[in-house]
Amino acid sequence: MSNEPNANQIEAELGALLNSRTFGKSEMLQRLLGFLVRNALVENSANLTETAIAIGVLNRPRDFNPVEDSTVRKTMARLRDKLMDYYAGEGRNAEVRVILERGSYRPIFLAKEQAHSSLAPIRSPRILLLPFNPVNFHDSDFFTDGLQEDLMIALAGGGGIPIVPWTTARFLRETTGDMREYRRVTGADIILDGTVRRLNDGFFQITLSWVDGLTAVFDTFLQAKAGQNRTSDAVHSLTEQIVERLGSDFSDEIHRQIAARHSPNAEARNLYLRAKQANRLGTAEGTRTSFAYLARALELEPNYAAAHALMADGHIYAGISGLSTPLAEMPLAIECAQRALQSAPKLGSALAAKGGVQFAFQWDFAAARRTLTTALALDPTSDSTHFWSEAVVAAAEDPTAAALRMEEHAEADNCSASTAYLAASYFYNARNWKRCEFWARRAIELSPTYFRPYPFLAGARLEMERFEDALHFAETARRISGPNPYTSAMLGIVLARIGRKAEARALLNEQFASATGHANSMAKAVIYAALGDTDQACDAIEQMIEDREAYVVWLHIFPFFANLRQYPRFQKLLGKRAKAAGA
Repeated sequence: MSNEPNANQIEAELGALLNSRTFGKSEMLQRLLGFLVRNALVENSANLTETAIAIGVLNRPRDFNPVEDSTVRKTMARLRDKLMDYYAGEGRNAEVRVILERGSYRPIFLAKEQAHSSLAPIRSPRILLLPFNPVNFHDSDFFTDGLQEDLMIALAGGGGIPIVPWTTARFLRETTGDMREYRRVTGADIILDGTVRRLNDGFFQITLSWVDGLTAVFDTFLQAKAGQNRTSDAVHSLTEQIVERLGSDFSDEIHRQIAARHSPNAEARNLYLRAKQANRLGTAEGTRTSFAYLARALELEPNYAAAHALMADGHIYAGISGLSTPLAEMPLAIECAQRALQSAPKLGSALAAKGGVQFAFQWDFAAARRTLTTALALDPTSDSTHFWSEAVVAAAEDPTAAALRMEEHAEADNCSASTAYLAASYFYNARNWKRCEFWARRAIELSPTYFRPYPFLAGARLEMERFEDALHFAETARRISGPNPYTSAMLGIVLARIGRKAEARALLNEQFASATGHANSMAKAVIYAALGDTDQACDAIEQMIEDREAYVVWLHIFPFFANLRQYPRFQKLLGKRAKAAGA
């Protein structure tokens, strides 16, 4: 038979199911299964909703409220279990399979060979949780952002549910209101569109509309109520409602993690959310602003675990970006992460920061891998955890494997310029110039003034011997970023490679430092290597090791150091790094 069962074959399989021993004793499940299959065959999406099923099949009243009555969800779970029993037993040789995926009331129909086994697979649906719309209040404290992020962590970590990442959800909300476009871009099976209304008693009424991704048809709604500093209770309630509908479980460990992201002090919570918003800017000014908010939050609530974890992230960024030095910032980062973990041992963001320091400063790849594996299991939504996890793979195992894994993350977060840039950087280090170019261009398409992808696009075009393009993109990067050692370094590489060595040397004479005057040995090493000045390049690399710069961990895979690998001194420097790490 063909891979796509036709209507006659599906009707025949429905008849076999309804007359089977598995379904023979349950008139209710027979009626429900027939209702679902026949409405799916004629593409009557209006009847494939929780309310329509409740009233039309399960004899619930017309004022049926799915928030208060879980009859449909419980009956669907029984039906799903019965289908699995049937295909594992008397229906194991059936030529057509009727599949009910979790979270959906629309059955799908597969030929036997498509199922790959006698037990038809049931995958977890992909959910797009859109940013909440505040109603009748101005959300200057980013209350709704915090609510969305908490709910995403609860669903992804506690329920094991695939979630469209925060950045893509935000981008779609800001650029279009078309539900069908949401589905096209993200492949979401379920779209959750929420509002937050401030009530007269100071509480918030949170409402989530459940929309079928395939048809863009509204299905049902979920509700919860919360005080400003007790949103963790609302998150727990909404998550339980969602996972019950999906037939999944919710880990109590994640509830404790969400609670650790809150504070009994409402002002401390507001300051934390403002700090997080500033931190997302990924700039020096944003980091300084975030530090100021967090310092005030921790004065009000000294044991606020999430604030300590975010402070750790800020110190890591300051140590890597040139705002300060790794020797000054990384010990502070690990101290903040440990403070957070004392209060909340399973806080994913604190574990991610700890793993980042173990990798980028302590150079302990094995410890970093263990820590980050735990962090990723607790919070699969974290961009920083994905970054550090793939960084360990690139440095300790295989740059290509790391690039492919980062590409999977970029495809899932396909409206994020920063994630696309990271994919470009990983493919650059894996020497896959075409994929590097693809992701760099995607990042630029999403955010033309974001300077970080331009150097990698320049590097890829240089390796493809498109020299004019390489120079254009390198100069564009430097123009957008202003004085910056990383964009200057790529421009120096391009100038040296196209024979304009005097101009490359002129870049070395500039003050390769941040506004605070912290020298960057990496930029010097890169340009010296491009110029063929091996000893000077190795001098700069030796200084990188002494300063414990994060980029030391990738010395052996960076393409721009390829010409140094034949030199014994460079190999000795790699050994010195390993010895410094205690390897």
